[in-house]
Amino acid sequence: MLMQATKAFVFKERRLASLIWLWGLLGTLVVSFIVYYLTRIPFLSDIPGYGYVVVCFIPIYYFFTLYQSYRAYGSGLGAFISTFFQFIGQMAVLILIMGFWGVYSIFMTTDYQANTFDLKQEAPSKFTESSKLEYPNDAELIHTSYSKWGPNVGMDIIIRVEDIDSFIQKAVTQYKFYEMVLDFPDIGDSSLGEGFD
Repeated sequence: MLMQATKAFVFKERRLASLIWLWGLLGTLVVSFIVYYLTRIPFLSDIPGYGYVVVCFIPIYYFFTLYQSYRAYGSGLGAFISTFFQFIGQMAVLILIMGFWGVYSIFMTTDYQANTFDLKQEAPSKFTESSKLEYPNDAELIHTSYSKWGPNVGMDIIIRVEDIDSFIQKAVTQYKFYEMVLDFPDIGDSSLGEGFD
């Protein structure tokens, strides 16, 4: 019974305009997923401008379906109004997809990069920006990393400075440093406020 009802629905004769309307909405979903996965192909996504070209498939698909819809509805004001409502429906589907993708990318994704070319290039400016200290001329960059866990983001920069005393003299003018001694191996759980007596 269910199979027959599904067959009847799938093979039901429809107007061309209704099919274009349906594929305008469903196709937006399909094209958005295709564009998303095409921009994630590792060796292609490294090509400059590739992502912009792939994203252009969405407006091309929109204009194609709207043009076909206008032709299927005929001409005149009625065709224009129907095409306009199709455009509104397609935009609503796209905005819904982008909303889900935005929430997912903000709260559900993780990213970790370490010692990449870009991170090494921006390390001096990030150091100066976050510490408000001048990046030392004799600094050797040991490690730089970027990590993202949901909405939390962190960046680590480890440098080696030959003249550490002059760097510390500049740093203490701006920050207070507390000399702390690590009682190893008897650390206990003092980080949780549960030190051992």
